[in-house]
Amino acid sequence: MHSTKRLIIAALSGVLFGLACFGLACCSPEALAWPVAWQIISSRTLIGIAIGLSSLRLGHWTLHGFVLGLVFSLPLAFSGLMAPESAEYSKGGMFFGTLVLGGVYGLLIELITTVLFKAGIRSTVPGKLDLELRLPALPAASRCSSGRSERRIRFPSMDLHT
Repeated sequence: MHSTKRLIIAALSGVLFGLACFGLACCSPEALAWPVAWQIISSRTLIGIAIGLSSLRLGHWTLHGFVLGLVFSLPLAFSGLMAPESAEYSKGGMFFGTLVLGGVYGLLIELITTVLFKAGIRSTVPGKLDLELRLPALPAASRCSSGRSERRIRFPSMDLHT
């Protein structure tokens, strides 16, 4: 389950960085086609939406934002390989630049969402498994001091991705 506050803040931050990325792309001497402009803005917005919806715990919020920024910048980076060659940049430079900026935008979106607005990830982790084993009731003479009639064994969280 996700937080609505987190989703809204991250999505709006994604739109903001999409417009910033569009502004940086417009600095080239050639006019930018509207489908490309739409792809840039929507790609960065998608990073914000993904960060707002994600409940992955990758160790720290910085890593979470950077990784999701990289992953959701892949389509835009691959489309950059189709751009015409220019004296200012190569196709490979466009690819890696788009990925790195995607990671930076993801990191900044996560910074705004988690630190500035204090809307961190609060849901359960889909990659983790919490186990609790309930055993049949004990005889009345061996019940614990709380009066519970069943035994519970709690296992520590296990990571399913290892």
